[in-house]
Amino acid sequence: MNGKRILAIIALVLIVLLYAATLILAFIGSPSTSGLLMASLFCTIVVPVIIYVWQLVWKMRGKK
Repeated sequence: MNGKRILAIIALVLIVLLYAATLILAFIGSPSTSGLLMASLFCTIVVPVIIYVWQLVWKMRGKK
Protein backbone atom coordinates (compact mmCIF):
# COMPACT_ATOMS: atom_id res chain seq x y z
CA MET A 1 0.00 0.00 0.00
CA ASN A 2 1.25 3.44 -0.79
CA GLY A 3 1.11 6.44 1.53
CA LYS A 4 -1.85 8.14 -0.15
CA ARG A 5 -4.03 5.06 0.20
CA ILE A 6 -3.18 4.71 3.89
CA LEU A 7 -3.95 8.39 4.52
CA ALA A 8 -7.24 8.04 2.63
CA ILE A 9 -8.25 5.06 4.76
CA ILE A 10 -7.34 6.93 7.96
CA ALA A 11 -9.34 9.97 6.82
CA LEU A 12 -12.33 7.80 5.94
CA VAL A 13 -12.27 6.10 9.34
CA LEU A 14 -11.97 9.47 11.08
CA ILE A 15 -14.94 10.91 9.20
CA VAL A 16 -17.07 7.82 9.89
CA LEU A 17 -16.21 8.04 13.59
CA LEU A 18 -17.17 11.73 13.62
CA TYR A 19 -20.53 10.92 12.01
CA ALA A 20 -21.10 8.13 14.53
CA ALA A 21 -20.18 10.42 17.43
CA THR A 22 -22.54 13.09 16.11
CA LEU A 23 -25.37 10.57 15.85
CA ILE A 24 -24.76 9.18 19.34
CA LEU A 25 -24.51 12.65 20.88
CA ALA A 26 -27.76 13.65 19.18
CA PHE A 27 -29.60 10.91 21.08
CA ILE A 28 -28.02 11.55 24.50
CA GLY A 29 -29.90 14.13 26.51
CA SER A 30 -27.47 15.47 29.14
CA PRO A 31 -26.78 19.23 29.48
CA SER A 32 -23.12 18.97 28.40
CA THR A 33 -24.06 17.08 25.26
CA SER A 34 -25.03 20.19 23.31
CA GLY A 35 -21.47 21.56 23.33
CA LEU A 36 -20.04 18.18 22.38
CA LEU A 37 -22.57 17.85 19.58
CA MET A 38 -21.61 21.25 18.18
CA ALA A 39 -17.91 20.36 18.37
CA SER A 40 -18.56 17.08 16.57
CA LEU A 41 -20.58 18.79 13.84
CA PHE A 42 -17.85 21.41 13.44
CA CYS A 43 -15.18 18.72 13.07
CA THR A 44 -17.39 16.83 10.62
CA ILE A 45 -17.26 19.88 8.35
CA VAL A 46 -13.71 21.07 9.02
CA VAL A 47 -11.79 17.78 8.78
CA PRO A 48 -12.74 17.04 5.14
CA VAL A 49 -11.93 20.66 4.20
CA ILE A 50 -8.50 20.40 5.81
CA ILE A 51 -7.86 17.11 4.01
CA TYR A 52 -8.87 18.69 0.69
CA VAL A 53 -6.59 21.70 1.24
CA TRP A 54 -3.76 19.38 2.24
CA GLN A 55 -4.18 17.46 -1.02
CA LEU A 56 -4.12 20.70 -3.04
CA VAL A 57 -0.93 21.85 -1.33
CA TRP A 58 0.64 18.42 -1.86
CA LYS A 59 -0.16 18.55 -5.60
CA MET A 60 1.19 22.09 -5.97
CA ARG A 61 4.35 21.14 -4.10
CA GLY A 62 4.93 18.16 -6.38
CA LYS A 63 4.70 20.19 -9.61
CA LYS A 64 7.82 22.26 -8.91
